[in-house]
Amino acid sequence: MSNDKLNWKDAPCHFTWGMDRTVQKVHESSSVFQGENAELYSDDEESCYMFVYLAYLEFLVCRNVDQKFDGSLDKADKIIGKMRDESGKRAFQLVSLANRAWILSMSGESPEAIASVTSQLLKVYGDYLSDNNKKETAYLNAIEAFALRRILLNEKSEEKYQFAIRVIPDIAMWYYELERVAGSSPMMNSSQKTRAKIKHFKKALQFKPDYIRCMVKLIDCYLRVGNVRDARVELNHLEQYDTSGIATAICVRASFYNTVNDNDKALRILFKAEKLNHSDIDKNIAITYILKSKSVSPLKRNKYLKDALTYVEKCLLKHPGSYYGIATKFEVLCLLKESTDIVENFLRKLIVDRPLPPSHLLSLFLKMMKIFEEANKFNPHPDHEIVLTLYENMVQVALQGCLKNDDNGEMILSATVKVILNEAKTFVDRYLKKNRNVLNERNERFLELNERLLPYLNNDAI
Repeated sequence: MSNDKLNWKDAPCHFTWGMDRTVQKVHESSSVFQGENAELYSDDEESCYMFVYLAYLEFLVCRNVDQKFDGSLDKADKIIGKMRDESGKRAFQLVSLANRAWILSMSGESPEAIASVTSQLLKVYGDYLSDNNKKETAYLNAIEAFALRRILLNEKSEEKYQFAIRVIPDIAMWYYELERVAGSSPMMNSSQKTRAKIKHFKKALQFKPDYIRCMVKLIDCYLRVGNVRDARVELNHLEQYDTSGIATAICVRASFYNTVNDNDKALRILFKAEKLNHSDIDKNIAITYILKSKSVSPLKRNKYLKDALTYVEKCLLKHPGSYYGIATKFEVLCLLKESTDIVENFLRKLIVDRPLPPSHLLSLFLKMMKIFEEANKFNPHPDHEIVLTLYENMVQVALQGCLKNDDNGEMILSATVKVILNEAKTFVDRYLKKNRNVLNERNERFLELNERLLPYLNNDAI
């Protein structure tokens, strides 16, 4: 097909992949949006996936701000110019040029500036269509999958990555990314999800043995399933590389020593890394203090817990959307037996600020229920009603932020959200029965919340 018969607006890129509404909904929180910039990649080619997506994201979410939107594409183009794989190079050129053309045309740039970009785009687009190169198509699927994962469309992302891997089976990053979506099925329990992650991480390391991000994640997964032996083997592998400037690697080392009950060594590792000024270091210091508090006298316990609170608040100042940072602060407040007002104000602020996407907030509140129950076994909190407050927050977030239109125009909840809500409902029901001597009068509130959810829990999920 000649270039003069092509429409540049048909070229594959983030603007033509039909994700605009979902992007705006997921990234309505500024802290979530800022978190995209904080994500680190181990080499230039991996960061290119982020830069071409960020250009689209920045324009779509912040288009009313006086800002130059193609800076991320300039960074991407420098990386693209160095790429050795010709199929990957042309796929990224196609997406970068198409994103740039859309941004220029919607920003009111001069016809000359737009024409300069679209003429380059039509040449690359025409070559792509003429060659029918499967490897280029695989890269385009992976670029789209990368974006889909970041707007929580995990099933679609998995399909795209699986297609890409069938065509090009030896790109480690795709297995690393696939792990983040392949274990997202609502029908899998946490242990099954973790074991699925381990499989993908091990596959990625087959093709890239020095993949530090992947080693870190694999060690973490081994620790989560209690496999200390394999975690130690992988940690020995990780320590062959200089990770002194990589916060996640330092934190997973500390986690290993916490797992084998050497909290003091974990703290020494983390304190040495404080100069990195990274929120993960602060969070893990807080977690280590919590663990230390559980093996000392009540007097020392409160000191360690207050130290933990200091560090987790430092973490949240740097990264308000830290899922585990928020969960850790909640755990500290429960263990300190802070007043119900303090705890509920903390929870209310999460509803107002929305530091995470709605589905992540639901998952977080469910995690908090379990944290509260475990904390009560160790240091009982006087007010069990906090569990009902968490459930009420979940109902509010679900009905205000998670409802979507199905093909018939009816408002429904996704399968994943329904699984989370049903698990929370079962948890609260069991908790109320177990503590009926103090919560018997709260059953009515629980039933009212269930009635609000009932129409959406019974319909078909998308």
